[in-house]
Amino acid sequence: RVPLIRETFEDYVAKNGAVFPDVNDNPSDVGHIAMPPMRLGMNYGIGTFCIIETGRTPAYEVFGPGVALAARMQSTSQANRLHMSGAMKEVLERLDKERLFEYDAPRKTVVKGQGSVASYFVRSASVRVPDEVLQHLGIEHANRRVYYEG
Repeated sequence: RVPLIRETFEDYVAKNGAVFPDVNDNPSDVGHIAMPPMRLGMNYGIGTFCIIETGRTPAYEVFGPGVALAARMQSTSQANRLHMSGAMKEVLERLDKERLFEYDAPRKTVVKGQGSVASYFVRSASVRVPDEVLQHLGIEHANRRVYYEG
């Protein structure tokens, strides 16, 4: 387990000399808390959710074709990358009015029972810097684009 370090914003800046660590240099290190490499998968589709009570603690289960495709996106992803189905990309593009996400070229992913499906990796995302941080630094507005490379 990685211990959670609690410190004020001023203490962090004084100790580290920078407000934000550069995650492009080392995406596994986001400052003073080291993040393990993760593979992420997303899909938009039908799924079933249920709660199973077999004792004192209920168990939660999610299954269906939508969940299976999300699991396949995760299993075929790369470390520190988000891999999504074509359906998920279409939904995000409709909702992403500010074009915060950029995607790699489509690729084909073989999915059991569905054959070959189009899938995408997120190439980069714009991250809005919190207003409290900007006010503290005397800056009116700032965005940051983070690139994810595999």
